[in-house]
Amino acid sequence: MGFDSAKFVTSVADDKKCVLCRGVLDNPVRSPCGHVFCSSCILPWVVSYGQCPKKCRTLTATDLENVLPLREVILNLKVKCEFAETGCTEVIRLTDLIRHAKQCNYRPTPCSNSGCAVIQPLKEICHHESETCSFRPVGACDKGCGLILHLHTLHSHDCYQALKSLVKTQEQKIRDMEQRVTLQNTKFSKREKALLNQIVTLTRDLSTQKDQFNKTIKDIKKQNLAVLEACVEGKVVFRVNFEGRPE
Repeated sequence: MGFDSAKFVTSVADDKKCVLCRGVLDNPVRSPCGHVFCSSCILPWVVSYGQCPKKCRTLTATDLENVLPLREVILNLKVKCEFAETGCTEVIRLTDLIRHAKQCNYRPTPCSNSGCAVIQPLKEICHHESETCSFRPVGACDKGCGLILHLHTLHSHDCYQALKSLVKTQEQKIRDMEQRVTLQNTKFSKREKALLNQIVTLTRDLSTQKDQFNKTIKDIKKQNLAVLEACVEGKVVFRVNFEGRPE
């Protein structure tokens, strides 16, 4: 699938757009008949239909040629950040878009405090997590349990109930881990049995082949012995005939 032409700062010419999806070409390839496609668009088409989408000739995957110069041109075109609607005004090359998006200050970022569902731009999330989030940690309990307190439960914290909840949570985690271990052991056991069966089958096959080879070797030895004996008898007969021939 090609790139959305709306991402680009300036309009993109039709010769840089895919014949199939009409998006700006992504990894362009050219057919022998001169049509250019996104590789991800044309390959499934070729597999399904075996001809050019323009129906001008038959087409296979091996007929397609990468258009590297055109790919370089497209990757160097200027595009808007995908977070332009949330405030980013950066204009970057298409080839740098993914890298920029990962560190863009306007990238929507979820709060890392457990239980908080707030999503804010990256540049504001740190302030939210440490200053305004009602789920942020505010220190350890000094009444005996030593658990980390969070703002939204600060005044309702009960050491006994908190410890009870923690134990319950940990027990559930242990049960989940035990279940995963059991599943893994079952998978490994099945795999081990399958491998053992393969080993038994291979051992049996090797034994059968060994018996066949030994039988073949014995047969060859018998044949060689018979030939040798025939040669020896022939020499004896020849010698007798030679010696008995009148001078």
